[in-house]
Amino acid sequence: MIKTDLYAAFFNDAGVGKEQAGIARLADLDNRAMPAGTVSAASAPIGNSRAEYEFGVLSHLNESASRLGGKAGMKLKDFVATLIAAFPSERG
Repeated sequence: MIKTDLYAAFFNDAGVGKEQAGIARLADLDNRAMPAGTVSAASAPIGNSRAEYEFGVLSHLNESASRLGGKAGMKLKDFVATLIAAFPSERG
C-alpha cells in the first residue's frame, strides 16, 4: 500500500512474472486515478530508480497514464516531462 500522497508512480515490470505480478499494482492505482506505469526490465535494471528514469522504456500503463499521453515504448523520462508540463508546480 502506498501511504504517501503521490501524483504518479512508476516501477520496473521485473519481466512481468507469474500471474502478471510485475504489473498487478497498475489497476489498483488506476482505481485511485493515479497515473502509473512500468518500465521494461530489459531497458533498466530492477531496483535502480535512476537508471529506470534515465533509460527506462514504458512497457505497461494504466488508463490514467494513457489518458495523459503515456504509451508503451515511450521513454519514462519523456513521459515524466509530459506530466510535469501538464501539471505545473503549485510552488508559485
